[in-house]
Amino acid sequence: MKNIHGTDLEALFIYVSPPNYEILEQRLRGRQTENEAAIEKRLNEAKESMEFSKEPGMYHHIILNDELEVAYKELKNILLKVIFT
Repeated sequence: MKNIHGTDLEALFIYVSPPNYEILEQRLRGRQTENEAAIEKRLNEAKESMEFSKEPGMYHHIILNDELEVAYKELKNILLKVIFT
């Protein structure tokens, strides 16, 4: 993603964030769709992504995925604004 920032592409960077690491872990484990190794890999990647999202200027929008409908509406509004401006 850092490489894209350095180009003339007009990219829109949106990060959809879990409320916190613990809730993300509960969600992943609660689904029971992946083995322990896959869950650990995803959690490690998520931790890195969550830290990266705090870097100023990396994302245009950060959406908190606390309530699915609210997060969906926020994403939809952002995309509609981009499409119609």
